[in-house]
Amino acid sequence: MEKTCSRRATFLIFIAILAFCSFQCSLSPDAGASRELHIVSYNVHNLFDCHDDGTEYPEYRSDSGKWNEDKYRKRLENTATAILSVYPGQKRGPDILCLQEIENRAVLDDLADGPLKACGYRWRIVGGPENSPVKCALLSRVPVKSVQAHSVADSWGFGPGRDILEVTFDLKGAAGGFGKSSRSGEVAPEGEASAGLTLFLCHWKSRKEGARETEAARREAASLVKTRIDELGEQEEERAIIVCGDFNESPDEFERVGAAYPTAFMPLRSGLSSEEAAAIPPEWHSGCFHIALTSDTVTSAEISDGALFSPWGGSSGFSYYFDGQPERLDGFLLNGALVDGKGLDYCGFKPGDSPQLFGEKGEILVWDGSKGFSDHLPIALALRWLGGS
Repeated sequence: MEKTCSRRATFLIFIAILAFCSFQCSLSPDAGASRELHIVSYNVHNLFDCHDDGTEYPEYRSDSGKWNEDKYRKRLENTATAILSVYPGQKRGPDILCLQEIENRAVLDDLADGPLKACGYRWRIVGGPENSPVKCALLSRVPVKSVQAHSVADSWGFGPGRDILEVTFDLKGAAGGFGKSSRSGEVAPEGEASAGLTLFLCHWKSRKEGARETEAARREAASLVKTRIDELGEQEEERAIIVCGDFNESPDEFERVGAAYPTAFMPLRSGLSSEEAAAIPPEWHSGCFHIALTSDTVTSAEISDGALFSPWGGSSGFSYYFDGQPERLDGFLLNGALVDGKGLDYCGFKPGDSPQLFGEKGEILVWDGSKGFSDHLPIALALRWLGGS
């Protein structure tokens, strides 16, 4: 079956005028707040509104007897609670919030104008396609310069996929957060150069029909993003790039499946022994991301040749349970420009670990129809302006 990729662009971005104040990073408490950028990614798990559009899952229809306005408002409140739990004592939340499994723009607005109103999210983006019951969405205080939506046209018979959102941020236009003061008007401190920042927000094919059976869909999504990253690199060599979201795959997936078949995330070839390298067919290394998963720190030299750094290597946490086993299906992947020790650079990472998100046995408290959260945990990334050029 022939697989094709389509690119849809550009979204209208909702803009409102709002003043900012600086936000203190809990991942790096000793750092200056004005030099930090904080991003949270969270699969909110089927967040539907109370209007029947015909694409809802059965349990979220008005005639199901399981869903109503009160439960919807409770889900919004609980979703905000989980997001803000990453930063105890703070009400401003992350600068950029990446969400998966949002039904539509109305839900995003209800979240941003309701329990997350204090966060002041001026930019609001929802992906497609329209016939998908849940979509990727983004909220931001950092000005958005451009948005494109990418999709794999063929979903291998597994139903509609979710668009991959490509969002480029205007760091020079950010008022507060990353300047010398909230009035500086730019992300990079005055007089210092700042390369662009592009983020790819993903929700790749689940493993519902089997991990091996669905791997081709995830590899195709990875190939699409990798091609786009290569294009951006040709335009601007030092562009900072983040790929994030629910990949439905752990960064060490190839090892987890016993090297039995090619995965969307493959190990760095430089980290393989000669015997391991010889055992992997060369074609398995195409159409995938090569992942540096070593520790909580890495240098740009270690992730050359288009590889990406996963900060999960420096964490003992998880973001999801699958068949009773802890998984790291949600993640951030960073290119070399974010670990080169200059400009905008990696500062810290952590999965949500607030006790209120867990039950007595350490299980994630999933929404049960009246209480609980998502079946995923939020994950947080911190970046910091180090200066240099």
